[in-house]
Amino acid sequence: MKYFCWALCCFLLICSCKTREKVEIQAAKQIVEPVRDGYNITGQLDNFKAGSQVILQLIEGGIRPINIDTAVLDADGKFAMNKKLLQSGIARFLIAPNHSILTVIQAEDYAVGMDASKKPFSTVEGNPTAEEFSALWNRLNKEPLTEQEARTLVDTTRSPYSAFVVASNVKDSLQIELLKLVQKRMAAETTDSLFVSNLSLMIEQKELKYEVERKTAIGATAPEVVSLSPKGEELKLSSLRGKYVFVDFWASWCGPCRRENPHVIEAWKKYQANGFEVFGISLDGNKDRWLQAIEQDGLAWEYHVSELQKWKSAAASDYGVQSIPANFLLDPEGKIIAKNLRGIKLLQTLDKIWKAE
Repeated sequence: MKYFCWALCCFLLICSCKTREKVEIQAAKQIVEPVRDGYNITGQLDNFKAGSQVILQLIEGGIRPINIDTAVLDADGKFAMNKKLLQSGIARFLIAPNHSILTVIQAEDYAVGMDASKKPFSTVEGNPTAEEFSALWNRLNKEPLTEQEARTLVDTTRSPYSAFVVASNVKDSLQIELLKLVQKRMAAETTDSLFVSNLSLMIEQKELKYEVERKTAIGATAPEVVSLSPKGEELKLSSLRGKYVFVDFWASWCGPCRRENPHVIEAWKKYQANGFEVFGISLDGNKDRWLQAIEQDGLAWEYHVSELQKWKSAAASDYGVQSIPANFLLDPEGKIIAKNLRGIKLLQTLDKIWKAE
């Protein structure tokens, strides 16, 4: 399965394991009376165990899965659902033990099909929007869309929910651009105000993330860091221009960080005289513990700073640091030339630099 399919499924799963509405498991009905203003679903699921549960979830606002219906497979692998629908949107069928089918749920007829022996291929037919979405989803399970295909589909899919899945399949600045187009379609073509609002937040977060990634890319000039030393003195990262600088994000409470310190010490001792310096940025919240860790680990370099704000650190935000240890190696011009050098990789990188010089 390609990157997007894995990423979107993980996204839907981790956002919430809770459901807002509890539903009773009902025996599958093979003949049902159609429901006006609702969905009428029949399913044929081959090579699944009879009695397997099928759950229909609406992905509320594109984020929160909510159970809206259930059924169980009969001996022939058939199930049926019909119910009045309050809100259209992206939905999925969860089939025990670990299968799923994504679709756009509307007040329409649906014919759902899957063969467990041919996962992840599935079919959803019965109405044009579902059929379009099913073809798109199966395509994404095989290969990604080209940029031109994505641009075209965002404007031409029958449903803005399908357009959202298209936009989610591309990356970086193109994804942000296409999500903005999806948001306009969603606002104009649906009454799903929650999805529109969530799209605004998603776009804002992605713009911030993309900007940080741009600023901390290899070759970019490292963002300035101005913070306080253990003595309360203001230290600036830019004051070390002219040297190779290892910007090291760590904390006293971070076991992996403490285990990395001997490698950093070895590199600093070997190349300090050649113009190599360490600029340690601690994500501690307790000054005494920070100072104790510096002493215990023998971190003898001069440049230690901390805002003592833990993950609220402005420096961590500027560098997009979401886990530690994290580090950036800067050249004498202050440009980022390497990231996250762990273990002996730091020393090996420095060896190559000074061997070349």
